[in-house]
Amino acid sequence: MAELVHTPIDVAPLLAAAAKPACGAINLFLGTTRDHHEGRRVVRLEYEAY
Repeated sequence: MAELVHTPIDVAPLLAAAAKPACGAINLFLGTTRDHHEGRRVVRLEYEAY
């Protein structure tokens, strides 16, 4: 499930959709990013998961 939006995200329905009795955990990352890093403007973010 992935969707790009320009409005605040209501996480409650997402958590409810992900909750399954057979699942051991749900990870949810909430955060903000700064507009600069080491004196340079931030133009994109990259995430990796294993």
